[in-house]
Amino acid sequence: MFPARLLAASCSLLLLAGCADTPSDQALDETVTHSIRQHSALLADPTLRVRSVDGVVYLYGLVATYVEYAEVEKVAQAAVPTHQVVNLTTIENVQR
Repeated sequence: MFPARLLAASCSLLLLAGCADTPSDQALDETVTHSIRQHSALLADPTLRVRSVDGVVYLYGLVATYVEYAEVEKVAQAAVPTHQVVNLTTIENVQR
C-alpha cells in the first residue's frame, strides 16, 4: 500500500511541476497578439485574432495577401516556438 501512495504522490508532483513551466492559454494569447501588433506589416490589421486552447494557438481573421498569411503564422510561431500554431486566417478577395 505504501509504494502505491508514494508512486501516486510522485506522479502528482511531476504533473504540477510540468504545469508550472507551461504558460496559460491567456498568456499565450497575449504573447502572440503582442508580437503580431509589433510587426510592421501586420500592425494595421485589426481583424487578426488569437485564441489558445490547451496550449495550441489558433489564428483567425482576414489578411490581404498570401504573404501576410504566411507572415502572421511565422510571427506567431516565433513568439511561442514550443507550441503548435494553427493558421485559420482567410485571404481576402481570393478568386476561385
